[in-house]
Amino acid sequence: MPVTLPAGALLIQSTQPSTTLLGMTGVYWEGRHYSVYPRDLLRAAARVDGV
Repeated sequence: MPVTLPAGALLIQSTQPSTTLLGMTGVYWEGRHYSVYPRDLLRAAARVDGV
């Protein structure tokens, strides 16, 4: 099921075992796990350091 995250959403990458789909990046948003295509993150996201 596709999900659209709102502008300003803070995605957190975790090293914990998860159900991340092959070839995708696992991220957490508001406590829920999502599998995201790396190209979509690079195209539509901005990195925030020091969070």
